[in-house]
Amino acid sequence: MYQYFYRKENQQFGPFNKEELQKENIQEDSYVWYYGLENWTQAKDIPHLADLFSNKNTLNQENNTSVVTPLAFTKEKEDIEEEVNVFKENDTKFEVTNINTNIKEQASQDKNAMPKNWILESILIILLCCMPLAIISIFYGSKVDSLYFARKFEQAQEYSKKAEKWFYTAIIVNISLIFIVFMYYYINL
Repeated sequence: MYQYFYRKENQQFGPFNKEELQKENIQEDSYVWYYGLENWTQAKDIPHLADLFSNKNTLNQENNTSVVTPLAFTKEKEDIEEEVNVFKENDTKFEVTNINTNIKEQASQDKNAMPKNWILESILIILLCCMPLAIISIFYGSKVDSLYFARKFEQAQEYSKKAEKWFYTAIIVNISLIFIVFMYYYINL
C-alpha cells in the first residue's frame, strides 16, 4: 500500500493512505508523491488515484444530465428513453475503456514494485532449524533493497527470485534431513 504526500501552497502534507488522501479533498492538479515515484506528479496523472476523481466526474455528469433534462420535454417519451439508453451505453463503454487503461498502467507500475527480499524468513530458518543453506538466501536478499533503490528493477527481481529459491531449498533440505534422521532412529529401535 502506498503512502502519499501532497503539496499545497508550497507546503508538504502526509503521509496518507489512499482513503485519507481522499478525505483531504485534493484536486486533480494537486502534486502528489509516493516512494517509488521519481518526481512530484499531478494527481490526475497517477493511474491508481484516478478513482478519487471519477466520483467527482460522475457527480458532474449527473448534474449536467439534470440540467439537460428540462430541454427534452418537447420530445416524445420514446425518443427521450432512446437517447438516455444511448447515453448509458456510451458512458459504459467509456468507463470500461478507462478501467482497462488504468489496469494496464497499474500493471506497468507494479512491475517496478519492490520485490520481497526473503531475509526475515531466512533468518527464522537459520534460528529455528540451524540450516546454513539459508545464509545464501540472506546474501541474495540483502542485495534486493539496494538494487531496487538504485532503480535496477530487473536485477532486484532476479536477486529476489534467487533468494526465494535458496529459501525453499533450505526448507526442503531441512525436511529431508529430519525425515532421514527420524527413519534412522526408527529403524534402529
